[in-house]
Amino acid sequence: MSVRRTLILLVLLVLILPAAVVWGYPSLSAANSPELQTYVVSESEIATGIAAYGTIEAEEIVNLSFQTSGQVVEVLVEDGDWVQAGDALIRVDSRTQYATYEQANLNYELAVRQLEDLQTPDDDAISIAEANLRAAQSAYADVNNAITDEDIAAAQLQYDQAQEALTAAQEARQYANPNVQSDETITLMDAQIGEASFNAEIARLRVEELQTANQGELGAAWANVLQAQAALEQAQSGVTEYQIEQAENAVEQAQLTLDQAQVNYDRTMLTAPFDGFVADVTVEVGQRVSAGVPIVQLVDVDPLHFLGEVDENNVQDLTQGMNAQVELDALPGLQFAGTLSQIAPQGRDQNGIVVYDVQIELTTEDGRLRPGMSADADLILNDKQDVLIVPVQFVYSDEAGQSYVDVLLADGKIEERAVTLGIRNTNTIEIISGLSAGETIVRELA
Repeated sequence: MSVRRTLILLVLLVLILPAAVVWGYPSLSAANSPELQTYVVSESEIATGIAAYGTIEAEEIVNLSFQTSGQVVEVLVEDGDWVQAGDALIRVDSRTQYATYEQANLNYELAVRQLEDLQTPDDDAISIAEANLRAAQSAYADVNNAITDEDIAAAQLQYDQAQEALTAAQEARQYANPNVQSDETITLMDAQIGEASFNAEIARLRVEELQTANQGELGAAWANVLQAQAALEQAQSGVTEYQIEQAENAVEQAQLTLDQAQVNYDRTMLTAPFDGFVADVTVEVGQRVSAGVPIVQLVDVDPLHFLGEVDENNVQDLTQGMNAQVELDALPGLQFAGTLSQIAPQGRDQNGIVVYDVQIELTTEDGRLRPGMSADADLILNDKQDVLIVPVQFVYSDEAGQSYVDVLLADGKIEERAVTLGIRNTNTIEIISGLSAGETIVRELA
């Protein structure tokens, strides 16, 4: 119904207040008069869509557990805490695992050093081997030169002389005539033979002693020379391929042992596998936990999505990838952008009405969003920017279907004006023609 044309200018001027636009939708401004409401026409965004009703859901909810048994010594999170991938959540006693890791690390470092020693030329070792060879050769020379050839020759001469003296005494006794010589002379000759024989034996033994006295020491000294020479050759040629291979195998085995010790130690700390919210912690410090038993929940909220349902009459208008706006009961007035990602291929009965499940991926990050929140969504069918819009309450139609608004003119009079309408949604209508931005329209309050 149109506003009466005879309202005086003073009353209308007092009633006019600018309208506000919030989140793309115009809000109404009431005049001081209890009978009128005004709105200043402006350009804004308008969208039409299909309604869906549902809740905010997480991408994934994971039950976390230890891979080893132990006694809980630290609980580092509480329900509702935000954590990042890799953050520590709960720790069990790790003293045994840490000691094993430390020993494995020491063994690995030792194996690496031994391999490096084999692969690095050792100039000092060569110098030492050369010095050892010179010392062995000198010792051999000392032993070999302890009794000279001149010493042996002199002893041999003494032996030869003693042997000659013995032969002379024996010959003198052989040709002695007992009839001519006295018994005392014969006895003396026999004594001379015994003395000469004794002196010859002593001389012989001396020669033999000088010839064989250093043979044992000389052999040992020569063996030392050969051993020192072999050690020098080894130092000069370096290590063998077999020795290198054995050392490399030792390093590899030590690395495997160290890696396993690291894994066992890491398993004493439960960490977050992804960013998310801690949902349920079920253990306390001092409690013993078993491997594989869930003790904490982690909610993956990247991304969150809206899971809801639409009436079967609207399914034919949906297409994957279409834009959506989601509003939450817990955060009134806020809208969160999203994209339709899934449409159920099969409908289901919901209290006698066939509905189809839909999923909307939210593209807006906001820490206030939580899984389980009730939400409504508008799946956008048509979206226009910078068009004239007015609240639906200000538009009325006659029996022929022509639409009108009441415009407040500059002189304070009210003009009923025909308008052409465009798209509409629950709150606003697009004005294609009949109005200009900045004009004020009015309506009677019911």
